[in-house]
Formats: sequence, structure tokens, C-alpha cells
Amino acid sequence: MKKSKLLDICQVLQSEEWRQLFDYVSSPYFNKQDAVTKLCSHLRELSKKKFPGHLLNRQAIWTTLFPETNFSNKEMAYLMSSLLKLIEDFLGQKELEDNPQQKETFVLKALAQRKLKKSYTYRLRKLKKEVQDGGRRDAQSYKLLHTIATIEDITFNAQNLRQENPHLQEQNNALDQYFIQTKLKLYCNILNHAEVIRTDYQITWPQDPQARKIDDYDNYVTKTYQCLFELLLKKEPNEAFFHLYDSFLDTVANMVGKQELIDMYYYAINYCLNAINKGERQYANKLLQLYQTGLSKEYLLVNEELSPWIYKNIIKLGLGLKQFEWTENFILNYTKKLPSAYRDDALYFNLSDLRYHQKQYDEALALLNKVDFSDLFYKHGTKIMLLKIYFEKRETEALLSLSGSYKLMLIREKELSGSILSAYKNFVRLLEKTYRVKDNGKDHLQKIENEIIKTKNINARQWLLEQIKEMNKK
Repeated sequence: MKKSKLLDICQVLQSEEWRQLFDYVSSPYFNKQDAVTKLCSHLRELSKKKFPGHLLNRQAIWTTLFPETNFSNKEMAYLMSSLLKLIEDFLGQKELEDNPQQKETFVLKALAQRKLKKSYTYRLRKLKKEVQDGGRRDAQSYKLLHTIATIEDITFNAQNLRQENPHLQEQNNALDQYFIQTKLKLYCNILNHAEVIRTDYQITWPQDPQARKIDDYDNYVTKTYQCLFELLLKKEPNEAFFHLYDSFLDTVANMVGKQELIDMYYYAINYCLNAINKGERQYANKLLQLYQTGLSKEYLLVNEELSPWIYKNIIKLGLGLKQFEWTENFILNYTKKLPSAYRDDALYFNLSDLRYHQKQYDEALALLNKVDFSDLFYKHGTKIMLLKIYFEKRETEALLSLSGSYKLMLIREKELSGSILSAYKNFVRLLEKTYRVKDNGKDHLQKIENEIIKTKNINARQWLLEQIKEMNKK
């Protein structure tokens, strides 16, 4: 059972979902097989122990559940398959329950088909009021309005009335809005993806989206996506369009669902990151503002957890902008929001990095000694920071000893990609060259600076250039 689809799906269920699943499987409406219910109960107990491998043998599970019956691999496979289907159906049911308005359209359709006019009319009026009063203007709300209008159209036609059918126009209007927004959102995703992996996609539309203008639309959510589309089409960072898109984010905050708003913020964050990477440093402060808003409104949290990647980027940005007090508060308040396996190393490493930037080197070193290397970032980040500290403290013996041992570690490193590995190797090589200039004079300083600038893959390029700048002042 260790490599089964059933175990895969069981391992992603949360404790509350296990309780709900057991109620679902125990219901005779969904499942009439007691053996499947027993298997579900047993796996629920194993989930509390994190599914220990020695308890996942099929025959052992069978013996536990049915001690008086000979083991049948065929029957066990059948039970596992039946439970797997039930769990998949349960997850689908949960998705439906998490979208009550969509679920309500199924109820409306059933009531209309059975010609239960009073119940149908009451629930139709209630649902339409919810949609209209909710203030949502996103694609999903128009999809819902289209579905409602379609049900009303079917109901109207069933009456054989010879009069104007208003629901046809309602279907058309809602479908137009849904189509345009969905297409624009897809195109923004395509342009963003193409930028990351350098792939060309073909954009098709009955009318060229580039021929449309932001003001052509009266829906602010659609305006926002048209603005983003035009922004992503531009080859170079465009502050005017970015600020317009940024202003739209506040406007549409209550017009779209939370996940869609999160996606919109990530577009802005990624845009700023790309602009900064192209040398547009003026986007750094705006990026910090986006992170701060995302944190305060919990847009950056998924299941109350913060991505380690986002966490590292925020700290790097805060330190780069010398927002030391804010960064320290962020580390202390948000490290506990990381997945538990990363927390200790994240706390000690990033507090150490903060102290390093504040030039409190002894405290930085003390904190680094507590890092246990939970991942490759901290393993190599610690070495890089130590080298920087020894460089700035001018501790020659410590620096050369560490650089020598670190070069051997990089030779043996098997987990890093070629480009990242070469970036670390180039840093150590050029750090040693720069340090020797510090000892032996400035004759080759300009040559080393040019080499740092031209080297394609190098870690902490800006730091090395800053050291050379400081050396030129002396």
C-alpha cells in the first residue's frame, strides 16, 4: 500500500477533513459497504501516527480489520479502490460546499424541472439578491449570472408564452463579461509565464485585445486586467502603467474573490521583482509596500502559512532598503508562520543577517552558530555570510581557511544546479582576488571590478562591488 494512490490522497487530508470524511463514508447514502468504512477508520487512526511504513502492509491491515477471514489481495485491492473513489467524491463535494452559490444553481434547476414554482421563485429571488448586493464584478460572478439566466430561460420557455424573453439578453450580457475577463486573465497568465520560461504562446481572440483600451470597459475588474495585459506587453518597465494597475488593486479589492485578489497582488510583486532585476531600483520601495499590504491583509498566507521563498525575499528587500527595525519585527512576528521544519534556522540565520547589516559582527557570528542547515539556502548562505564578516573584519586566517574548505564543499556539492553552483564558486574566487588586492595594493582593482561586472553567474555581486568602492576611497 506504500505506493498506492489511496495512500497519496490520505496523506494530504487534514485532521478536520478526516472527521468529515468518516461521516461521509459512514453514510449509507454514499457507501453501503461496512468493510470500506472499517478501512477508512483504520487509515484515519494511522494518519494520527503519520502513516508509519511498517503498518502499511496490505496483509497486516487486512488481518487487523478481518482477523477471522483469509487474506485476499484481490478483495483488498477492491476495498482500496472503493475507498479511493469515495475520498475523491468527498473532495469534490467539499469544493461544491465551499461555493454555496454554485450549489444553489443546482437546487434551482431541480426545483424548476419539478415545476415547484413557490420554492423556485423564493430561492431565485434570494440568490439574485445575494449576487447583486455582494458587489462582486469578477468573471465567476458573471458565470453565475449566466447560469441563473439560463435556468430562467428554460423556465420561461416551459410556459409557452408568446412574449419577449428578457433572459436571452441577460445570458448574452453575462457571457460577454465572463468571456472578456476570462480571456484577459488567461492572456496575462500567458505573458507572465512566457517571460519566466521564454516561451512563445499564440494569443487568439475574435478581436485583437491590443486594439482595446482600458477606458473601453465600464467594469473595473475588466479595466484592471486590460491594464495588466498592456503592462505585461511592454518590454521595459513602465511606471505610469504600473501605478495605474496598482491604483486599480484598491478599487477592485471588494469586487473579486480573495484568491483572485491574491493573484493580482502577485502579478504586481513579480513585476516589481523583474524591474529591480533590470536595474530599476525605484521599484524597491513599492515592492516593500506591496509586501506590507499583503501581510497585513493576509494575502500572502496560504492556510495561515507563509512561503519560505516570500519570507526570504521580504527580508532581503528590507535589509537592502535599510529598514532594519521593520525587518526585525517582521522576522520575530512571521518566522512562526513558516512551515515548522524551517522556523529555527530561519530565525537564527535571518537575525544574523540583520545584525551583519547593522555591522554587529560578533552577535551575527553567535547567531550563525545556531543554524543547523535545514535547507541548501541556509547551508550556503551561512558560508557566504561568514566570508563577508571575515572580509570586513579583516580576519585573514579565518577567511582563507573558510574559503579553502568551502571550495572543497562546492566541488562535492551534488544538490545544486550548475548555474547556482557556479555563482557560489565565482563569488569565492573573486572574493579571494579582491581580498589579496586589499593586502597587496590597488594595481589590479579596476581589472577585478570589470571581471565581477562581466561574470555571468555570481553570488553577492553588488556586495563585492561595494567592497571595491570602499577600497577606492582609501
